[in-house]
Amino acid sequence: MTYAFPKRYFLPLCIFIEALSKRLQQSMESDDNSSDASSDVSSCSSSNSDLSFAEDLSIASIALSFRAERLANVRMNWHRHVQSLLHENLFHVKYRMSHIAFDKLLELLRPALTLKEKYAVLSGLEPISCEIMLHCALRYLSGGSYHDIRATCYISKPSFFRLLWHTIDAINACDALELWLPSTREELDAKRQGFKNISYSGVMDGCVGALDGYLLRITAPSKEQCGNVGAYYSGHYCIYGVNIQAMCDADCRFTFFAIAAPGKTNDSVAIRKTSLPAWLDQLPPGYFIAADCAYAISEHVIAPYSGSQRFLEKCDNFNFFLSQLRIRIEMAFGLLVTKWRILHIPINVKFSNLRKLVSAIVRLHNYCIDEREPTVAIQRMYKVAKNSHHAHEPTELGYIPSDAPSVISREGSSHLREILVRRVANNNLVRPVTVGTKVGLAQRRQAMYE
Repeated sequence: MTYAFPKRYFLPLCIFIEALSKRLQQSMESDDNSSDASSDVSSCSSSNSDLSFAEDLSIASIALSFRAERLANVRMNWHRHVQSLLHENLFHVKYRMSHIAFDKLLELLRPALTLKEKYAVLSGLEPISCEIMLHCALRYLSGGSYHDIRATCYISKPSFFRLLWHTIDAINACDALELWLPSTREELDAKRQGFKNISYSGVMDGCVGALDGYLLRITAPSKEQCGNVGAYYSGHYCIYGVNIQAMCDADCRFTFFAIAAPGKTNDSVAIRKTSLPAWLDQLPPGYFIAADCAYAISEHVIAPYSGSQRFLEKCDNFNFFLSQLRIRIEMAFGLLVTKWRILHIPINVKFSNLRKLVSAIVRLHNYCIDEREPTVAIQRMYKVAKNSHHAHEPTELGYIPSDAPSVISREGSSHLREILVRRVANNNLVRPVTVGTKVGLAQRRQAMYE
């Protein structure tokens, strides 16, 4: 049986051994020279050696006392804390969910959060409860400083990060919070109906998801962690990051989320590094996902028209009504970053822990959408003018434009997109524009034929 010697005792022990060896050496020299030296000199030498030995022992004792005594912390009174937040109506603001939703999430995670008693009472008089563990994780992911969080709960810094990653692992291991892609016809029809309800007159029927990429900002990784550091630097955004490919449903709930590639990678390349193309190949005919021009179109990936085609009236009308679906993924990213404000700044965690952190945030995002109280339908992002010639003509355009000059055209062929274009035209649907925008579109279309 081996015994691990505590490192904090190594320096005091060395000082003590050195002091003891000096004392013995001085004692031996004193005995050899006792016959030739006078009694006064011998007494003085003995006195000096005793003083030196006492000084060395004092240094050893000081070194031994470098480690402060462990303080017995009194944990936060969770019941009193909750009652105070409910009285001030601030529970939802602090934890990004209602008290009922918090308790429900706690019960889902409690089997995995329960610690052994010897680990829960290391630095306190009371065990660290599951409520405090979930409190620390939600406050940290919401953008709180770990200094303030652990000071409120009276938890040491090592214990805080140990409990944080323990809670994140519990969230990722919970089957009830798992992301899932619709696979059966019933699940596909449910997603399809959701997008049909937000499409004007249900003209964009068949959509089961909205796809887009997102640059997750991170601090510069080391060469030992990622190999090619330059691949993670995005020249467009001038920051380090990773390319995330995500798809959501009509309620801005993520159905697919993956760290696909380094931040320098284009969306069209990054999507091929994920499992989503294999899922798209299994979709029945007539089902598709809405994407932007960064992706190549197919029978299951519908993107807006780009290049010179975007100025054609029928293509421009199609782009607008398709944007009513595509904007959902932009809204999902906005809700994600706004609610979990740790994403407001570059994430500074170990590169190996980045995937676990992001996965937990996305799972909590979906959980908050499922548990919204009351369930609020996301309204259209534009207002209808009272004197509008069209029932859906807005005064403030709230769609994703497809006529930006920097749009990269990745045109392909899609018979389904042509069907959707004809469907928009047959319903006499046109892009709602103001007078100024209408004149600008007419001038650009005229320039195409000059």
